[in-house]
Amino acid sequence: MLFAVNRWVSVKNPMPMLDGLHRAAEAGQSFTLVLGGYGDLIEEMKAFVETSALRERTRFTGKLTKPEIAELLSKSDGYLFSSDYETFSIACAEALGAGVPLIGPHISAIAEYAGSSDWLEVSSRTPQAWEDAIRTFLSTWARGGWNREAIAFRATQRFSESRLRADYRAAMLSLGLDDDK
Repeated sequence: MLFAVNRWVSVKNPMPMLDGLHRAAEAGQSFTLVLGGYGDLIEEMKAFVETSALRERTRFTGKLTKPEIAELLSKSDGYLFSSDYETFSIACAEALGAGVPLIGPHISAIAEYAGSSDWLEVSSRTPQAWEDAIRTFLSTWARGGWNREAIAFRATQRFSESRLRADYRAAMLSLGLDDDK
């Protein structure tokens, strides 16, 4: 199962992703898609899915609670994100914490904490690039190329309280700010 949850607004740019998933489905790629959330673009997304090869394999959940998101992540093979811009992406960090590899375009903020063992980067924000990425992701998944336990371990190391505290302190010290002042 491929999963994404968002407040679907223009910066989330879901239509090229959906078109790429449609193309992958038409080409015979096997996957189910679960889209959670709400927002200005949800009706456009539903209309597209209804008339595409995604129709029989997509479920829209609406707004989800944190426990519902956690349950869906535990069942997901990949977490999709299609944003043009992110400052961090809690959703991507949570996916990694659940051991779910990411699929999405290069975003510098996400690249600060996700590497090639955690993330299949979509080469551009075009339907063709999304189709290619989905094919590659599913092929890699079928060969056992994504290690959920290792992804979750790396996320735990990156986002642990002690690591965040140490990084914050190092940043403050680099600015010449010290706890003793």
